[in-house]
Amino acid sequence: MERGTQRLRVWGAWLTVRSTHTEPCATLGTAVVLGLDDGPPLRVQATDPLSVQR
Repeated sequence: MERGTQRLRVWGAWLTVRSTHTEPCATLGTAVVLGLDDGPPLRVQATDPLSVQR
């Protein structure tokens, strides 16, 4: 995922991805943490499909 150039549909709006990293998570295994231009960071399971807009 390219930061700043891709948008993710979250909470009913398209938000720009500002940062990405992975971290271990007891409940998800490996989590991908997405820093968005609005709202708190979003943690998703590394294997979850995401829809992005360029």
